[in-house]
Amino acid sequence: MTQIEPPDLLVAVAADVIEHGECKGCRINAANGLDRHGLLEALLERTGLPDLARVFFGPLDTLRQAVEGDHGQLFVVLIPSKEELYAAGAYPPVLRAVGEVRRGLDSLHLATIDLYRPMEAGMAGGVPFFSRDIHFTVYGNRIVGDALADSLQARGVSFRH
Repeated sequence: MTQIEPPDLLVAVAADVIEHGECKGCRINAANGLDRHGLLEALLERTGLPDLARVFFGPLDTLRQAVEGDHGQLFVVLIPSKEELYAAGAYPPVLRAVGEVRRGLDSLHLATIDLYRPMEAGMAGGVPFFSRDIHFTVYGNRIVGDALADSLQARGVSFRH
């Protein structure tokens, strides 16, 4: 049997969803000896993918140095995806990647504006995403804008109106 790496599994599952309107991942998982959540676990482990720290954090550290060289401050904004907001309660490992990102940003002392809590709290007052795609509704954009403004003002960043 040919071993399928996680990126290939992701493509196969996406193709099934597009073709059949639902995930046929269980069939793919069974063929590869993975349990029901094995596909997601394999993707979260990033087997066969480049090192996250080198690929992601290296350029951010370089960018931070360039911004600071011009007497500025770089802020990295963490915005949850639709999947993270709606799936995290049912399957908490969905948030494993953002946990790694938070730790990496902290290790580089990069200023971070984390919008996960404001977005989660905002879900109680409305729908932040359109139902058929990943884009914010007007309400979702308002949550993001208000949270960004509050966070930047709290850090002493002034705004021109």
